[in-house]
Amino acid sequence: MRHLKWITALELDRWAETNEARPLLPELLRRLVHATVEKGDLQHISLPGGDEVHRPGYDGITITKIGNEKVPAGTAYWEMGTNADVKRKLDEDFEKRIQKRGEGDFSQVTYIAVTPRDYQNKEAWTAEKQKLNQWKDVRVYDSDDLEQWFETGLGAALWAARYVSANRPEGLQDLSAHWENIQKSLKQKLPPAALLVSRQQATEAFKRWLDGSPDILAVHGQSPQETVDVFTAWVVSLAQDEQDAIASRALVVDQVEAWRAIIDSKQRLVLICSERLDLTPELLAEAWRKGHHVLRPISSIRAQTGNVVRLERMNRGDLEKVLREAGIGEQEAFSLAQQCGGSFAVLKRRLSAVPIEKVPAWANPPASE
Repeated sequence: MRHLKWITALELDRWAETNEARPLLPELLRRLVHATVEKGDLQHISLPGGDEVHRPGYDGITITKIGNEKVPAGTAYWEMGTNADVKRKLDEDFEKRIQKRGEGDFSQVTYIAVTPRDYQNKEAWTAEKQKLNQWKDVRVYDSDDLEQWFETGLGAALWAARYVSANRPEGLQDLSAHWENIQKSLKQKLPPAALLVSRQQATEAFKRWLDGSPDILAVHGQSPQETVDVFTAWVVSLAQDEQDAIASRALVVDQVEAWRAIIDSKQRLVLICSERLDLTPELLAEAWRKGHHVLRPISSIRAQTGNVVRLERMNRGDLEKVLREAGIGEQEAFSLAQQCGGSFAVLKRRLSAVPIEKVPAWANPPASE
Protein backbone atom coordinates (compact mmCIF):
# COMPACT_ATOMS: atom_id res chain seq x y z
CA MET A 1 0.00 0.00 0.00
CA ARG A 2 1.19 3.51 -0.81
CA HIS A 3 1.35 5.32 2.53
CA LEU A 4 -1.10 8.19 2.87
CA LYS A 5 0.59 10.87 4.95
CA TRP A 6 -2.24 13.12 6.04
CA ILE A 7 -0.52 14.20 9.28
CA THR A 8 3.21 14.80 9.74
CA ALA A 9 5.42 14.71 12.82
CA LEU A 10 6.19 18.41 12.36
CA GLU A 11 2.49 19.29 12.36
CA LEU A 12 1.98 17.28 15.54
CA ASP A 13 4.90 19.04 17.19
CA ARG A 14 3.38 22.42 16.34
CA TRP A 15 -0.08 21.29 17.43
CA ALA A 16 1.32 20.39 20.86
CA GLU A 17 1.74 24.13 21.49
CA THR A 18 -2.00 24.81 21.15
CA ASN A 19 -4.52 24.89 23.99
CA GLU A 20 -6.68 22.20 22.39
CA ALA A 21 -3.89 19.62 22.22
CA ARG A 22 -4.02 18.44 25.82
CA PRO A 23 -7.78 17.68 26.04
CA LEU A 24 -7.85 16.22 22.51
CA LEU A 25 -4.77 13.99 22.77
CA PRO A 26 -6.62 11.16 24.59
CA GLU A 27 -9.39 11.15 21.97
CA LEU A 28 -6.76 11.10 19.24
CA LEU A 29 -5.19 8.00 20.81
CA ARG A 30 -8.58 6.40 21.46
CA ARG A 31 -9.49 6.74 17.79
CA LEU A 32 -6.11 5.36 16.71
CA VAL A 33 -6.61 2.29 18.89
CA HIS A 34 -10.10 1.68 17.49
CA ALA A 35 -8.85 2.30 13.95
CA THR A 36 -6.14 -0.36 14.19
CA VAL A 37 -7.48 -2.96 16.66
CA GLU A 38 -10.55 -4.92 15.66
CA LYS A 39 -13.57 -4.64 17.96
CA GLY A 40 -13.47 -8.34 18.83
CA ASP A 41 -9.83 -8.10 19.92
CA LEU A 42 -10.30 -5.01 22.10
CA GLN A 43 -11.53 -6.21 25.48
CA HIS A 44 -11.31 -2.87 27.29
CA ILE A 45 -10.36 0.71 26.48
CA SER A 46 -10.38 3.81 28.65
CA LEU A 47 -8.74 6.95 27.26
CA PRO A 48 -10.96 9.80 28.47
CA GLY A 49 -10.42 13.26 27.03
CA GLY A 50 -11.85 16.74 27.48
CA ASP A 51 -12.39 17.74 31.11
CA GLU A 52 -11.63 14.16 32.20
CA VAL A 53 -7.90 14.68 31.56
CA HIS A 54 -7.68 16.17 35.06
CA ARG A 55 -8.99 13.11 36.86
CA PRO A 56 -6.60 11.10 39.06
CA GLY A 57 -5.15 7.76 38.03
CA TYR A 58 -3.73 6.48 34.79
CA ASP A 59 -4.46 8.53 31.66
CA GLY A 60 -5.53 5.37 29.86
CA ILE A 61 -5.84 1.59 29.95
CA THR A 62 -6.20 -0.89 27.10
CA ILE A 63 -6.67 -4.66 27.28
CA THR A 64 -6.43 -6.56 24.01
CA LYS A 65 -6.48 -10.20 22.96
CA ILE A 66 -4.49 -9.52 19.80
CA GLY A 67 -2.33 -6.43 19.61
CA ASN A 68 -0.33 -4.74 16.89
CA GLU A 69 2.83 -2.70 16.52
CA LYS A 70 1.48 0.19 18.59
CA VAL A 71 -1.11 -1.47 20.86
CA PRO A 72 0.43 -4.41 22.74
CA ALA A 73 -1.47 -7.59 23.49
CA GLY A 74 -2.59 -7.86 27.10
CA THR A 75 -2.84 -4.91 29.48
CA ALA A 76 -1.24 -1.54 28.82
CA TYR A 77 -1.23 1.56 31.01
CA TRP A 78 -0.97 4.84 29.13
CA GLU A 79 0.36 8.20 30.25
CA MET A 80 0.42 11.27 28.03
CA GLY A 81 1.21 14.95 27.99
CA THR A 82 1.93 17.89 25.72
CA ASN A 83 4.54 19.51 27.98
CA ALA A 84 7.46 21.29 26.32
CA ASP A 85 9.91 19.67 28.77
CA VAL A 86 9.26 16.14 27.59
CA LYS A 87 11.83 14.36 29.74
CA ARG A 88 10.65 16.00 32.94
CA LYS A 89 7.05 14.98 32.19
CA LEU A 90 8.11 11.41 31.36
CA ASP A 91 10.15 11.09 34.56
CA GLU A 92 7.44 12.54 36.79
CA ASP A 93 4.71 10.31 35.39
CA PHE A 94 6.85 7.18 35.53
CA GLU A 95 7.88 7.77 39.14
CA LYS A 96 4.33 8.65 40.17
CA ARG A 97 2.96 5.44 38.68
CA ILE A 98 5.60 3.32 40.38
CA GLN A 99 4.80 4.88 43.75
CA LYS A 100 1.01 4.86 43.42
CA ARG A 101 0.14 1.90 41.24
CA GLY A 102 -0.99 -0.24 44.17
CA GLU A 103 -0.70 -3.97 44.72
CA GLY A 104 -0.56 -6.48 41.91
CA ASP A 105 1.60 -8.24 39.37
CA PHE A 106 2.80 -5.71 36.82
CA SER A 107 5.27 -8.03 35.12
CA GLN A 108 2.70 -8.57 32.36
CA VAL A 109 1.67 -4.91 32.02
CA THR A 110 3.14 -2.59 29.38
CA TYR A 111 3.77 1.05 30.27
CA ILE A 112 3.35 3.51 27.38
CA ALA A 113 4.11 7.24 27.52
CA VAL A 114 2.89 9.45 24.68
CA THR A 115 3.87 12.95 23.59
CA PRO A 116 2.91 14.69 20.34
CA ARG A 117 6.31 16.41 20.44
CA ASP A 118 9.57 15.23 18.97
CA TYR A 119 11.68 13.43 21.58
CA GLN A 120 14.96 12.24 20.15
CA ASN A 121 16.16 10.57 23.36
CA LYS A 122 13.24 8.15 23.63
CA GLU A 123 15.34 5.03 23.01
CA ALA A 124 17.79 5.91 25.78
CA TRP A 125 14.96 6.82 28.16
CA THR A 126 13.04 3.58 27.58
CA ALA A 127 16.22 1.49 27.89
CA GLU A 128 16.99 3.10 31.23
CA LYS A 129 13.47 2.51 32.60
CA GLN A 130 13.32 -1.03 31.24
CA LYS A 131 16.33 -1.96 33.34
CA LEU A 132 14.31 -1.25 36.49
CA ASN A 133 12.15 -4.32 35.75
CA GLN A 134 8.97 -2.62 36.93
CA TRP A 135 6.91 -3.48 33.83
CA LYS A 136 6.73 -6.06 31.09
CA ASP A 137 7.80 -3.37 28.64
CA VAL A 138 8.30 0.39 28.62
CA ARG A 139 7.58 2.46 25.51
CA VAL A 140 7.57 6.10 24.42
CA TYR A 141 5.59 7.27 21.39
CA ASP A 142 6.51 10.70 20.09
CA SER A 143 5.44 12.69 17.01
CA ASP A 144 7.33 10.37 14.65
CA ASP A 145 5.59 7.30 16.06
CA LEU A 146 2.18 8.97 15.86
CA GLU A 147 2.81 9.97 12.24
CA GLN A 148 3.52 6.33 11.37
CA TRP A 149 0.46 5.16 13.33
CA PHE A 150 -1.80 7.57 11.46
CA GLU A 151 -0.62 6.10 8.16
CA THR A 152 -2.37 2.85 9.12
CA GLY A 153 -5.37 4.33 10.98
CA LEU A 154 -6.92 6.33 8.16
CA GLY A 155 -10.27 7.01 9.84
CA ALA A 156 -8.52 8.43 12.90
CA ALA A 157 -6.11 10.39 10.70
CA LEU A 158 -8.98 11.99 8.77
CA TRP A 159 -10.59 13.12 12.03
CA ALA A 160 -7.30 14.39 13.48
CA ALA A 161 -6.42 16.28 10.29
CA ARG A 162 -9.20 18.73 11.11
CA TYR A 163 -7.25 19.87 14.15
CA VAL A 164 -3.62 19.13 13.31
CA SER A 165 -3.04 19.55 9.59
CA ALA A 166 -3.49 22.48 7.23
CA ASN A 167 -3.55 20.09 4.26
CA ARG A 168 -6.70 18.02 4.65
CA PRO A 169 -7.33 15.21 2.18
CA GLU A 170 -9.74 16.01 -0.63
CA GLY A 171 -12.82 13.98 -1.37
CA LEU A 172 -13.12 12.51 2.13
CA GLN A 173 -15.00 13.39 5.30
CA ASP A 174 -15.18 11.81 8.74
CA LEU A 175 -18.55 11.18 10.38
CA SER A 176 -18.17 13.82 13.09
CA ALA A 177 -17.49 16.48 10.46
CA HIS A 178 -20.47 15.29 8.44
CA TRP A 179 -22.73 15.49 11.51
CA GLU A 180 -21.45 18.98 12.33
CA ASN A 181 -22.18 20.08 8.77
CA ILE A 182 -25.74 18.78 9.06
CA GLN A 183 -26.27 20.74 12.26
CA LYS A 184 -24.74 23.95 10.92
CA SER A 185 -26.92 23.78 7.82
CA LEU A 186 -30.07 23.96 9.97
CA LYS A 187 -31.73 26.92 11.66
CA GLN A 188 -32.52 24.62 14.59
CA LYS A 189 -30.13 21.90 15.77
CA LEU A 190 -31.69 18.46 15.81
CA PRO A 191 -30.82 15.34 17.83
CA PRO A 192 -29.95 12.08 16.06
CA ALA A 193 -33.43 10.82 17.02
CA ALA A 194 -34.95 13.24 14.50
CA LEU A 195 -33.43 11.18 11.68
CA LEU A 196 -34.12 7.79 13.22
CA VAL A 197 -37.89 7.98 13.61
CA SER A 198 -39.40 4.76 12.14
CA ARG A 199 -35.91 3.57 11.14
CA GLN A 200 -35.43 0.73 13.65
CA GLN A 201 -35.30 -1.96 10.97
CA ALA A 202 -32.66 -0.01 9.06
CA THR A 203 -30.51 0.62 12.13
CA GLU A 204 -30.69 -3.07 13.04
CA ALA A 205 -29.54 -3.84 9.50
CA PHE A 206 -26.63 -1.40 9.93
CA LYS A 207 -25.55 -3.23 13.09
CA ARG A 208 -25.79 -6.70 11.54
CA TRP A 209 -23.81 -5.51 8.54
CA LEU A 210 -20.97 -4.06 10.63
CA ASP A 211 -20.91 -7.03 13.03
CA GLY A 212 -20.52 -9.40 10.11
CA SER A 213 -17.83 -10.00 7.50
CA PRO A 214 -17.06 -7.14 5.07
CA ASP A 215 -19.88 -6.71 2.59
CA ILE A 216 -21.63 -4.14 0.40
CA LEU A 217 -24.84 -2.83 1.97
CA ALA A 218 -27.27 -1.27 -0.50
CA VAL A 219 -29.66 1.22 1.13
CA HIS A 220 -32.60 3.01 -0.46
CA GLY A 221 -33.81 6.25 1.13
CA GLN A 222 -35.81 9.23 -0.06
CA SER A 223 -32.51 10.54 -1.45
CA PRO A 224 -28.92 9.25 -1.55
CA GLN A 225 -27.91 12.02 0.87
CA GLU A 226 -30.60 11.02 3.35
CA THR A 227 -29.07 7.54 3.53
CA VAL A 228 -25.68 9.01 4.48
CA ASP A 229 -27.31 11.37 6.98
CA VAL A 230 -29.34 8.60 8.65
CA PHE A 231 -26.33 6.31 8.97
CA THR A 232 -24.31 9.16 10.48
CA ALA A 233 -27.10 9.96 12.96
CA TRP A 234 -27.29 6.29 13.98
CA VAL A 235 -23.55 6.19 14.73
CA VAL A 236 -23.76 9.46 16.70
CA SER A 237 -26.64 8.01 18.76
CA LEU A 238 -24.58 5.05 20.00
CA ALA A 239 -22.71 4.75 23.30
CA GLN A 240 -19.23 6.27 23.13
CA ASP A 241 -17.25 3.03 22.76
CA GLU A 242 -19.58 1.72 20.05
CA GLN A 243 -19.52 5.08 18.30
CA ASP A 244 -15.71 5.27 18.40
CA ALA A 245 -15.33 1.73 17.06
CA ILE A 246 -17.27 2.67 13.92
CA ALA A 247 -16.36 6.35 13.47
CA SER A 248 -12.63 5.63 13.76
CA ARG A 249 -12.83 3.52 10.60
CA ALA A 250 -15.56 5.35 8.68
CA LEU A 251 -14.94 7.66 5.74
CA VAL A 252 -17.53 9.42 3.59
CA VAL A 253 -16.07 9.38 0.08
CA ASP A 254 -16.89 12.07 -2.50
CA GLN A 255 -14.30 11.45 -5.22
CA VAL A 256 -13.22 8.42 -7.22
CA GLU A 257 -9.56 9.39 -6.81
CA ALA A 258 -9.93 9.34 -3.04
CA TRP A 259 -11.66 5.93 -3.23
CA ARG A 260 -8.77 4.48 -5.23
CA ALA A 261 -6.25 5.89 -2.73
CA ILE A 262 -7.77 4.37 0.41
CA ILE A 263 -9.02 0.92 -0.59
CA ASP A 264 -5.52 -0.56 -0.31
CA SER A 265 -5.59 0.08 3.44
CA LYS A 266 -4.58 -3.01 5.42
CA GLN A 267 -6.97 -1.97 8.18
CA ARG A 268 -10.66 -2.60 7.61
CA LEU A 269 -12.53 0.58 6.70
CA VAL A 270 -16.20 1.53 6.62
CA LEU A 271 -16.59 3.28 3.28
CA ILE A 272 -19.69 5.40 2.74
CA CYS A 273 -20.50 6.45 -0.80
CA SER A 274 -21.72 10.05 -0.94
CA GLU A 275 -24.38 11.16 -3.42
CA ARG A 276 -21.66 12.80 -5.53
CA LEU A 277 -19.59 9.62 -5.89
CA ASP A 278 -20.00 7.82 -9.20
CA LEU A 279 -18.32 4.42 -8.94
CA THR A 280 -18.13 1.53 -11.34
CA PRO A 281 -19.29 -1.88 -10.08
CA GLU A 282 -15.66 -3.01 -10.34
CA LEU A 283 -14.43 -0.35 -7.90
CA LEU A 284 -17.19 -1.23 -5.44
CA ALA A 285 -16.30 -4.91 -5.68
CA GLU A 286 -12.59 -4.18 -5.30
CA ALA A 287 -13.15 -2.40 -1.98
CA TRP A 288 -15.22 -5.33 -0.72
CA ARG A 289 -12.64 -7.85 -1.95
CA LYS A 290 -9.92 -5.98 -0.06
CA GLY A 291 -11.77 -6.36 3.23
CA HIS A 292 -13.84 -3.20 3.65
CA HIS A 293 -17.47 -2.61 4.55
CA VAL A 294 -19.17 -0.51 1.87
CA LEU A 295 -22.39 1.48 2.35
CA ARG A 296 -23.97 2.21 -1.02
CA PRO A 297 -27.01 4.49 -1.31
CA ILE A 298 -29.12 3.53 -4.33
CA SER A 299 -31.85 5.21 -6.36
CA SER A 300 -35.52 4.26 -6.24
CA ILE A 301 -35.32 2.76 -9.73
CA ARG A 302 -32.61 0.26 -8.81
CA ALA A 303 -34.22 -0.39 -5.42
CA GLN A 304 -37.11 -2.33 -6.90
CA THR A 305 -35.30 -5.67 -6.88
CA GLY A 306 -32.55 -7.39 -4.91
CA ASN A 307 -31.57 -7.49 -1.24
CA VAL A 308 -31.92 -3.84 -0.24
CA VAL A 309 -32.33 -2.07 3.11
CA ARG A 310 -35.09 0.50 2.85
CA LEU A 311 -35.35 3.65 4.93
CA GLU A 312 -39.02 3.88 5.76
CA ARG A 313 -40.70 7.26 5.76
CA MET A 314 -40.81 8.75 9.24
CA ASN A 315 -44.07 8.56 11.18
CA ARG A 316 -45.43 12.10 11.32
CA GLY A 317 -46.71 11.91 14.89
CA ASP A 318 -43.45 10.49 16.23
CA LEU A 319 -41.44 13.04 14.27
CA GLU A 320 -43.55 15.88 15.61
CA LYS A 321 -42.85 14.69 19.15
CA VAL A 322 -39.09 14.57 18.55
CA LEU A 323 -39.14 18.05 17.01
CA ARG A 324 -40.99 19.46 20.03
CA GLU A 325 -38.48 17.81 22.35
CA ALA A 326 -35.71 19.47 20.32
CA GLY A 327 -37.14 22.89 21.22
CA ILE A 328 -39.31 23.62 18.19
CA GLY A 329 -42.67 25.19 18.98
CA GLU A 330 -45.77 23.03 18.96
CA GLN A 331 -47.37 24.57 15.86
CA GLU A 332 -44.13 24.66 13.86
CA ALA A 333 -43.30 21.08 14.84
CA PHE A 334 -46.75 19.97 13.64
CA SER A 335 -46.37 21.84 10.34
CA LEU A 336 -42.86 20.53 9.68
CA ALA A 337 -43.87 16.94 10.41
CA GLN A 338 -46.82 17.21 8.04
CA GLN A 339 -45.01 19.05 5.25
CA CYS A 340 -41.88 16.88 5.09
CA GLY A 341 -43.85 13.75 4.23
CA GLY A 342 -41.66 11.53 6.40
CA SER A 343 -38.48 12.55 4.58
CA PHE A 344 -35.48 14.04 6.38
CA ALA A 345 -34.22 15.40 3.06
CA VAL A 346 -37.37 17.55 2.82
CA LEU A 347 -37.23 18.45 6.52
CA LYS A 348 -33.64 19.58 6.06
CA ARG A 349 -34.67 21.90 3.25
CA ARG A 350 -37.52 23.31 5.35
CA LEU A 351 -35.11 24.04 8.21
CA SER A 352 -32.21 25.14 6.04
CA ALA A 353 -30.11 27.99 7.39
CA VAL A 354 -28.63 28.62 3.95
CA PRO A 355 -30.42 29.59 0.72
CA ILE A 356 -31.32 26.66 -1.54
CA GLU A 357 -30.99 27.76 -5.14
CA LYS A 358 -32.56 24.74 -6.79
CA VAL A 359 -34.32 21.48 -6.01
CA PRO A 360 -31.82 18.59 -6.19
CA ALA A 361 -32.01 16.34 -9.23
CA TRP A 362 -33.15 13.30 -7.24
CA ALA A 363 -36.28 15.19 -6.07
CA ASN A 364 -37.56 15.81 -9.60
CA PRO A 365 -39.80 13.37 -11.48
CA PRO A 366 -39.42 10.59 -12.43
CA ALA A 367 -36.77 9.81 -9.76
CA SER A 368 -38.92 10.84 -6.78
CA GLU A 369 -41.71 8.62 -5.64
